[in-house]
Amino acid sequence: MVGKLLAITGAAGRIGSAVRPFLRERYRLHLVDVRPVVDLDAAETFTQADMRDASDAQRALRGVDAVLHLAGEPSPAKNPFSDSKSSVPPS
Repeated sequence: MVGKLLAITGAAGRIGSAVRPFLRERYRLHLVDVRPVVDLDAAETFTQADMRDASDAQRALRGVDAVLHLAGEPSPAKNPFSDSKSSVPPS
C-alpha cells in the first residue's frame, strides 16, 4: 500500500524524473517544478511553482508529509551564489 505524501521539488529534471518510478512504489507523489512535468503518472499530482519564492513554496508544499528537495541550478559551471535568483541563499 502506498503511504505518505512526498513532494519532489525539481521533479521535471533529470534526477527527479529518474527517481519517481522507484518512489511511487512507497509514496504518493506530489511533483513541484518551475517547468511542467510532461510525463505525469495518473497517481501523481503536480504544482508549478518556483521554490525561490516563499509564497510559491508554501502553496506547493501545503499538506505534504516530507520533501525531497532536488530543485536547483543544473549548471555546474555557474556559481549558485553569484545571482540571488539562482538558488536559495545559505542560512
